Amino acid sequence: MIGVLLAVAQKELRLLMTYRISFLSGILGVLAAVFMFDLLARFAGRGAPGLLDAYGGDFFAFVLIGIAFQSYLGISLDGMAGSFRSEQVTGTLEIAAASPAPLSVLAAGSVLWQFLQASWRVALYLVTGILFFGLDLSRANPWAALLVLVLSVAAFAGTGAIAGGFMLVYRQGNPVRWLYGSASMLLGGVYYPVGILPDWLRPVSSVLPLTSSLEGMRRALLAGAGLREIRHELAVLSLFCILSIPAGILTYRWALRRARRDGLLAGH
Repeated sequence: MIGVLLAVAQKELRLLMTYRISFLSGILGVLAAVFMFDLLARFAGRGAPGLLDAYGGDFFAFVLIGIAFQSYLGISLDGMAGSFRSEQVTGTLEIAAASPAPLSVLAAGSVLWQFLQASWRVALYLVTGILFFGLDLSRANPWAALLVLVLSVAAFAGTGAIAGGFMLVYRQGNPVRWLYGSASMLLGGVYYPVGILPDWLRPVSSVLPLTSSLEGMRRALLAGAGLREIRHELAVLSLFCILSIPAGILTYRWALRRARRDGLLAGH
């Protein structure tokens, strides 16, 4: 009996080490979570002097918007990649790739549905906050918020195409997902203002699209900021769209060619 258990454990260990990126991402995920909790504890302990002034000084509203709108990033990173992986596991990806409709269009349709579901959940977050927890959006600038949202979704979608391409090739342990996603959650200001970050990390935070997305969204919804006040955030998101969308298309095409060449479209 013990021999069987050891043999099974050895098999699982070999399988785990086959997907080294997945194993490494698990370790880094734990380290990132511990660091994030430490920053959150420091933020709570300081009493946030002045860090929330630009957002009306309400920590509940700050976190609610962060949690609600970061879901778009999660869908962009997981949507197309998850769709490809699900098709691989069920053995239908090869059939889908041979269909008249391009594989990218089929995956985009699935992701679009997930974005619509996310929008419904975001609306529910905001309505619940307003009705039951005193969320004040009376000063909101809806047009500025809408522009931030459109640019954010476009920027995130480009990265999602890159993540989907890597999932086609690596199948498990998507390096884009754990590296880019973890950095965004840790440094993007979802749970605490980026001003709480160490000085050496703030430049990294400033180039992440999630940082500009949440900054622009919070200022538009909570402080009524107009396009002039959030022009920096809009510029960063626009630049990221220009860079990430072509990169996503090129990565996807490269991954599809390699997947077909190496027989990775079949279920494994």
